[in-house]
Amino acid sequence: TKIGGYCKMIIAQPRRIAASTLMKRVQSVVGANVVALRMGHGVREGDKNSNTAITFVTTEYLVRLLGFHPEAFDSHTHLIIDEVHE
Repeated sequence: TKIGGYCKMIIAQPRRIAASTLMKRVQSVVGANVVALRMGHGVREGDKNSNTAITFVTTEYLVRLLGFHPEAFDSHTHLIIDEVHE
């Protein structure tokens, strides 16, 4: 495997507060230009652009994205769903 290769992930959290808090923590470590947040109802933080490697979303947003825009997953290499049992 190649180290440092292309990586673009979506990380889903069941609650808005968890997604927001985790995004801020990761942002403080890796920098604001590679992290974004999407929660639906127009709630977003961080610029979603070609440099965005990590996008935190709520599970509800993930389900709607999958239902209405499945092509959005084509450019991502990882999908991480936390608390999947909920």
